[in-house]
Amino acid sequence: MDAEKPSRHRLKPAYVAWAVAAILILACAWLFLRPEQRNDANARPPATARRDARETLSTKSPSATPAAAASSRIPLEKGLRVISVGADRQYGDLHSISEVTAVTADRVLLKLSMDSGRARRFDGTLTLNRVDMANSLHYNKLVYPESPQERLRIGSFLGPSSRVMTALKTQGRATFFDWREPPTEARRYRSGGGPEMAVVRVKRVEDGPKTFRVLVNDRLTEVPAIYVRGTLEWDYGGPLANVEFAFFDDVENPLTLHRSQDGLAADVTQIWLPEQRAEQGVERQLRDEGRAAVYGVYFDLGAATIRPGFDTVLEDIAATLGKNPTWKLQIEGHTDNIGGDAANQALSERRAATVKSALVERHRIDTARLSTVGFGASRPKDSNETLIGRAQNRRVELVRLAQ
Repeated sequence: MDAEKPSRHRLKPAYVAWAVAAILILACAWLFLRPEQRNDANARPPATARRDARETLSTKSPSATPAAAASSRIPLEKGLRVISVGADRQYGDLHSISEVTAVTADRVLLKLSMDSGRARRFDGTLTLNRVDMANSLHYNKLVYPESPQERLRIGSFLGPSSRVMTALKTQGRATFFDWREPPTEARRYRSGGGPEMAVVRVKRVEDGPKTFRVLVNDRLTEVPAIYVRGTLEWDYGGPLANVEFAFFDDVENPLTLHRSQDGLAADVTQIWLPEQRAEQGVERQLRDEGRAAVYGVYFDLGAATIRPGFDTVLEDIAATLGKNPTWKLQIEGHTDNIGGDAANQALSERRAATVKSALVERHRIDTARLSTVGFGASRPKDSNETLIGRAQNRRVELVRLAQ
């Protein structure tokens, strides 16, 4: 009997392999990029988590002191400065200062001073790609403190991309990727020493606040914001962590104003807009009111060391004294209530003395024109229960003395 002839309809092994590979690729893409959770039970955080999130959101409500009118735009331009403070359960308080130093058609250059875990800090520059800022699904806040400078990086940095923000505004939900340095040696080993990536799936909070309180050029201001809640997944199939964000409501510059998740809460506490500096300068406040609250002197948290590279306010104070040679100033130091009273009193005195030394040594101001005093946490401007409240309480105030 002759051997059976192969059927003309039988698939070749190569075709089968390519078909299986294509199906697997499509399945992975669907799993990672689908906006919904695995099922309705996971679509929203549990009730207790939602209650905690509402309580967190409630801390953003206006205080007894009326806030300034809402600012609808925070343009991405040279001189924009964004300061944020984080409270990390594992690493303690973290402090980040980002300043835009150049903007071109395809690049944004940042000067950055950013605390990291394990008591380290990154001081250097980052170059952001405008295409990534517009379209990337990667939200990449990762910096390596051991690197003196970072070159062009992948993904967005100051907030999510315009693409993610558009999805939130039009569809009410979005999926993007988050990056971090592994928090433990075990996870560092699993990632091969590199960063970890998480999938973030969030939905817009329709019944939440519509604004966020932040100091804009030293004035407490309500800026328009979009609040979202959802889950963060570091390992595929692993446990989900609840996460919450507030983004500045502007597709062109969707800054991250607030983030909270297990063990971490971070808020933008100050924003400097360069075109408004002249209107709210130190000289005008001292001339019209005899007093100026100064938030633009950035100290290491819990210390009296001024961070280098961000000396705009010190320059303004020196210029004011140069233009008004008969003026004498008292420099007041104020702190929040974190730590004991004695420690805060000593810290406020050291910070006031540090500002005086900087004006005398760097800007050649006559030491006889400056005096210092510290008040510790005894004169708060806002509640110490919130990050923005503590940010307002950590300040230097200048008082023009009678002639």
